[in-house]
Amino acid sequence: PNPGSRMRDTKLFGRFRKFLPVESIQWLKQQDFHIPFSKDIPTQFYNYVEDWQSVDKEFLDQTIEELHKGFYEDMRSLVSALNRLTRPLENNPALLTTRLIGEESGDALLANEKEIEGLHRLADKVVESYEGFYRACRERWGEG
Repeated sequence: PNPGSRMRDTKLFGRFRKFLPVESIQWLKQQDFHIPFSKDIPTQFYNYVEDWQSVDKEFLDQTIEELHKGFYEDMRSLVSALNRLTRPLENNPALLTTRLIGEESGDALLANEKEIEGLHRLADKVVESYEGFYRACRERWGEG
């Protein structure tokens, strides 16, 4: 790889780290989606999916770009599920909930529980692909 490509990719990785800090991924590791949560961190995920789909956000190193694409697709799936499964908490719109509100049948509650477990699996997949991408970048370029 030429030095210009390396410099561009390390700068892009630095932008990525600022845009989607490790702390937001740590939140995914620890978040129990049964419990209401602040809408602030998922907003970072929505912004990432919206902003990082453009050609100027592609890494020139093909191995790194493939790992980034995998992470992006995993995050896009998570964002789609969050959009579908969360709603503002009635008494506190700064919080989101995945729980059904009101009188729901046993079947609806069971279906909701399965959806929440699916959200946890998607979050685990995002964490795994983020860590793989991040480690590969760190191994390739150091802390950047």
